[in-house]
Amino acid sequence: MTSDKQGDGKRYVWFSPCDDGIALRFEPTFDISLGSERRAKGAVRRVLRLLRRLRLQACIDGFGVDATIRQPSVDMSKLLAAVDAEIVAFQAERIHPKELDEILTITPHERRRWTKDGRLPTSGHTSFRNGKKSVFLVLYPPAPIRALVDRPEQIESWRRADAAASADVNSGGGPSTA
Repeated sequence: MTSDKQGDGKRYVWFSPCDDGIALRFEPTFDISLGSERRAKGAVRRVLRLLRRLRLQACIDGFGVDATIRQPSVDMSKLLAAVDAEIVAFQAERIHPKELDEILTITPHERRRWTKDGRLPTSGHTSFRNGKKSVFLVLYPPAPIRALVDRPEQIESWRRADAAASADVNSGGGPSTA
């Protein structure tokens, strides 16, 4: 049995009866992961953490999370609302560079060039330390990236424009530096 929509949030959980109670299953959809394995794993980890916080026995398999609801006192509507809220929050999180490369199937070189010239919108930065070295990362807003996923022809047109610009520079047709 698949759960229905509730309010603005979607439900991403499936239920089925089992010997011990009710089996719950979560698998990230394309809408959640945007085609990124990294993002899918992140969503799975978040839902697993939530289910364990709610004191449900849950585990990860290759594609999602399985849990068993043994107590009849579990309020299913609150459980579903909590999972919905977790997924909505996850979808609103900014996208990391490696996830972006995977989502748009672009190279890191293309990502850096398109970020620098403003074709890819950014939504801030983050940093972390790797030993004594600080590493800074540009983060990307999810909504415009989701729109680019729906328009792969935009990425191809950027590639064609870059190839044409590169051909101009290599053939000497570019601006003179003298």
